[in-house]
Amino acid sequence: MADHSTIDNHGAFLDRAADLPGLLARNAASLTRKFGKSARRGFKMLQYGRMLSVLSASSDQQLEAMGITRADIPQHAALLIEYEYDGL
Repeated sequence: MADHSTIDNHGAFLDRAADLPGLLARNAASLTRKFGKSARRGFKMLQYGRMLSVLSASSDQQLEAMGITRADIPQHAALLIEYEYDGL
């Protein structure tokens, strides 16, 4: 009598192989979203660092004209980076 378990295993493999394009598409979309989030976060951190640098290099008179103190620089830099202008 023939052993049919080998045939069944091949059938299961073919079923899984048929789903491979869908599996790859789902994983690619997930990786793309994760990469996009990381890139945006990295870009925001870069902007924040540059904003800290610019504000820290400002004179006390310039900071006073903006209405902030040196101690306020980190919070103000974060506010400037996170602020979203919604139009006129």
